[in-house]
Amino acid sequence: MSALLGLGLEWARPGAAAALLLTPLYLWLARLRARPREVVIGTLHLLPAGAEAAGARHRRRPPPAAWLAALALLCGAVAWIGPRPARVAGARRWTCVLDRTPSMFLARSDASPETRLAAALAAARGLLAAEAGAEERVRWLSPGRPALDLARDEAPPPDWLAASPARAPDWELFDAPGTLWITDRAPAAVRVHAGLAASGGAARPGPIAADGRSSLSWDGATLALGPGLARGLALEGELPAVVQRVARAWGDARGFELGPGTSGGADVALVLARAGTGPLVGVRVARDGWSATGRAAAGGLAPSTDEGEAEDWLLGRSPQGERIALVRARAGRIELALAELSEPAGDPALFALSWGALLDRWAAPAPEVVPLAERRAAGEPELAAPLAPRTEDEGGDARAESYGEAALSLAAALLSLLAVLVGRRS
Repeated sequence: MSALLGLGLEWARPGAAAALLLTPLYLWLARLRARPREVVIGTLHLLPAGAEAAGARHRRRPPPAAWLAALALLCGAVAWIGPRPARVAGARRWTCVLDRTPSMFLARSDASPETRLAAALAAARGLLAAEAGAEERVRWLSPGRPALDLARDEAPPPDWLAASPARAPDWELFDAPGTLWITDRAPAAVRVHAGLAASGGAARPGPIAADGRSSLSWDGATLALGPGLARGLALEGELPAVVQRVARAWGDARGFELGPGTSGGADVALVLARAGTGPLVGVRVARDGWSATGRAAAGGLAPSTDEGEAEDWLLGRSPQGERIALVRARAGRIELALAELSEPAGDPALFALSWGALLDRWAAPAPEVVPLAERRAAGEPELAAPLAPRTEDEGGDARAESYGEAALSLAAALLSLLAVLVGRRS
């Protein structure tokens, strides 16, 4: 809606402007009904000079009550139309959703050392330069990374882009105008409003699975076994003896070197570390068919800052009855608030299987290991602009708008009441 006379106002309901005609119409009717003031005179009294003209003026002038009623109508009409501060259109905001799964860090082809990630980012930034204004902002999102708010021509920092165990984005959640999907191949998710910057890429043979004893590689057509990769298992802090026993057996079965850190230069597949806050309190825990008692930090583990990238695997209750996390797992690291844990009740095999599945699920793969599905060809590059994002309005205060209409309505009611009182006295 256009601004009103350059005053920075606009109408919320411009169609109600016809109500403004009620005020002059009412005054016209009031003028027609107005009668001259009656003055009792004797038969011999002569009218003073100009009395006839004064009477005519009285007939043309509505009474004070009519003026008050007209003003009440005017206030009511203006409240109905709804004047409010004009909204100033702000800059549009764009969103880039980045895929950082292992395939993004593969070279696009043997002929080009450029990674799929670098190619997709270059295409996305070129599209933003063409579609977005220089003053507009871009929000960058990627699983396992904090959101960034950057200028259009500003690139995310290298540490934010760095490789780390990450899942693919939930693309369905980001199908919106002004949103750009950045990946190597078009996701299976239906894309209606979002744009796409896909790098494409040739198939990249290499290892697809490995532990310390053996590896499995893909040559582009077939799979072949090979020697293992040097990996490590690190235990940090005073962990419960029963957990240490299971972890050592698991690491030995997979050929992992055991040590407090990077033993012998081996890449660390998994770290089990003691954590937690508060004094130790007694706890009872159970899952997967086993149960045990022990002692753990009263506050459990601090709240996770990994957005969807961590699993609170084992929970307990604080002395106040609140649920607290006792074991939390994320890629390459498992933290325990448990200082002591009894031998498990029930079948000991269930305890070993439960913890073994946890360690398998969160052990980080070697840097050179990439799943087969991600080593396959990603096709040709694709580039599609998203629908333009909506602008962010500035200057509108909903509370101020409602207060203004309420004040006008109240003024109309008070003026109407005053008009009635004045009319009765006259």
